[in-house]
Amino acid sequence: MTFKRIYCIPTNRSITQAMESYVKEVDFEYEYFKEEFPFIIIETKNGVVEEEDKNIISKISQKYPQINIIHLTMEKQEKLYTDLFKDNLLYLKRHYLTQNKDYGKAMNKIFLVAALFNVDIFHRRDSDTYLLNDYDTEYDKEYPIKIEIEYIGETISKVTNNSSLSEQERFTVVGSNYYGEWNMDIKDFARKDFNLVYRLYELLGFGNTVVKDICDNVFDFNAQIPNNPLHLSIIRSVNDDGNPDCGNMAMYKLFEKYPMLEARNTLASDYFVMDLATAMQKPSLHHNRPVFHEYTSKRFDFNRKVCYWEGVLKFCDYFNSYNNIYDGDIIDINTTNEELSEIIYNFSQVESKIREDKLNNILNEILYTFDENYKKVANELYERVPFIINELNDEYKLHAKMLLDWEEVINRCKKLNWRNYI
Repeated sequence: MTFKRIYCIPTNRSITQAMESYVKEVDFEYEYFKEEFPFIIIETKNGVVEEEDKNIISKISQKYPQINIIHLTMEKQEKLYTDLFKDNLLYLKRHYLTQNKDYGKAMNKIFLVAALFNVDIFHRRDSDTYLLNDYDTEYDKEYPIKIEIEYIGETISKVTNNSSLSEQERFTVVGSNYYGEWNMDIKDFARKDFNLVYRLYELLGFGNTVVKDICDNVFDFNAQIPNNPLHLSIIRSVNDDGNPDCGNMAMYKLFEKYPMLEARNTLASDYFVMDLATAMQKPSLHHNRPVFHEYTSKRFDFNRKVCYWEGVLKFCDYFNSYNNIYDGDIIDINTTNEELSEIIYNFSQVESKIREDKLNNILNEILYTFDENYKKVANELYERVPFIINELNDEYKLHAKMLLDWEEVINRCKKLNWRNYI
């Protein structure tokens, strides 16, 4: 049996609430579009949570027997990676079996599964989100997948006939954002002085002219549930307001050519391919059908704060480096993977002192003077800064190598029989 698309939830946590919600979206799609496809849960670590996920998947499968739900446990993935990563690709096997927090790797796992099933399209939802109607029953049952299916892979001319882009260019990403509680780490600073949020985004590498618009839109203390008519926006740049979140989106074909940056605990490393596409004049389409995002951490937990802000620091170096690709003039639609690989490799060669200073600016200007708790976080991270830069150098080099090998990875994956791994 062949499919046109897959629907995925990558996870390292319990998926009970997400599964109970999103199975309704998949069921809607089966009925509305008269099309069946696999609903795939991709684990990123094993253990107690994976066992809990098995139980909820079993229960939901019994309730919705018409839906093809597949649970890709770490054990099943090990078999896939053993068969896939051989010979010159052996360096990726151990890497993919490492169970650390890696947002780019989680997305690349979806890329591999899409290739395994030989589909052009995947739909992704995150395990800490669920349908907005399940948060507030007064919100209309507007399923994001309906807009995704209607527009993903379609030409720009379906939305507008007045664009600086080629009207025959196809939408490679269609998606929306989240509604709900925003990250409490950022909220701590916004409550005191919103200028700290603006300054943080400047230090992270966003252009001064767009920082206020981005932050005012994303960090709204009084955000209203968007129960309004459908609105579509063409996204042409990483600096455009409303770039789709990767936990509420669909992708067309991009995954066949480019891998995400795989980097331990690096925020937003799973946006590389989408940002690259806009830089190559392959636009995204944003719609106003968000999902609800659950964020429950209210108390100050030192280790969690250190982990989070380490991720911010790693993002700072990543984005300040890769933004030369996203918002510069060093690539165009004709740039090859070989050329892109060399550009990214060279990021690892930039003088460490320059990059360390940027990370230390965040610790000094945002954390150190905020309060005693965050001062302790800053003190812990000062010592890690050289290690962070060295680790990112290795991760940039890995990304450069993966760009050269990705076409072979995808082609090998397409030749495997998905039935052997489910």
